[in-house]
Amino acid sequence: MAVQLLLGSEPASYAPYTLYAPNASLPYQEGQSDKNGMVAFVPDRAGMWKLVATPGSDHGGHLFNIMFEVDQNHVMVWESAPLFTKYAQVISGISLIVGFFGLLLAWKTRLHVKKQRG
Repeated sequence: MAVQLLLGSEPASYAPYTLYAPNASLPYQEGQSDKNGMVAFVPDRAGMWKLVATPGSDHGGHLFNIMFEVDQNHVMVWESAPLFTKYAQVISGISLIVGFFGLLLAWKTRLHVKKQRG
C-alpha cells in the first residue's frame, strides 16, 4: 500500500514521517518519503491508520495528519486529509487577491488624504 504526500501539486520529497497502526501508541513505521513523496508499507491489520509527516518547504515546515481506513483485505477504503492540504492553492489565491485590494485601498486612501491637506 502507498500514500503520496503532496504540497499543493508538488510531491513532498524526502519528508520525514511516522505511521501509526490502529489503536497503537507506538509507531508502526518511521522513515522518509521517496523522491516522489510516496510512503509505502504493508498493513498487518484492519482499522483506522494515521500518517503524520512534516515536509519542509522554502517557507517553513508543514504538518500532515492523514487518517485512512484499511479493510479486512488490506485495501485502503478511504482517506481524510486536512482541508488546507486539499485547498491550499485556492486559499493562497484568495489571500493574494484580498491582499492586493487591501494595498490598493490603502494607497487610494493615502492619496485622498494628501489631496485634502494640500
